[in-house]
Amino acid sequence: MTWIVRAIANDILVDDHEVGGHSTSRLSPEIQARIEMFNERLSSAGTSFVLIGLVAIFFVCVGLHMNWFQNVLGPLNDKLRSVWVYVLAGAVGFVLLTAMTTIYEKMIYRRDRGRFFNAVRSEGLDTAELFAIIKDNEDYDSLVDQMKSDADLLSF
Repeated sequence: MTWIVRAIANDILVDDHEVGGHSTSRLSPEIQARIEMFNERLSSAGTSFVLIGLVAIFFVCVGLHMNWFQNVLGPLNDKLRSVWVYVLAGAVGFVLLTAMTTIYEKMIYRRDRGRFFNAVRSEGLDTAELFAIIKDNEDYDSLVDQMKSDADLLSF
């Protein structure tokens, strides 16, 4: 076991530290709360897209099967009543929903990162140091993934 001694804002923190890992216990409760909230916003981004999309795909498949679109599609409706069309609709829907969720998550990260990193800096941490602390913590995967792909990260 290793001990980490660190001075942050007129306080001295001493933490036990597993070799090869980083402990978030070194962070102030305010920063831990901000990390949790920001990560949760990123994790839940796009949940409504997924739910609405899955319901829409379900109703399209059921509508094709039950001939709800007969007036609109005409004879094409009978040709589309196939398991393969339903599988294709599900696969295309899955790809589109995944892309939309990813884009929306990036939008939220880009919108909120300045305020988040300003709060981190006000606690005496820089962004690289924060990344080093949280990168191995699976609880913060959404935030870590966004930070990894952020080319401007070190400029904050």
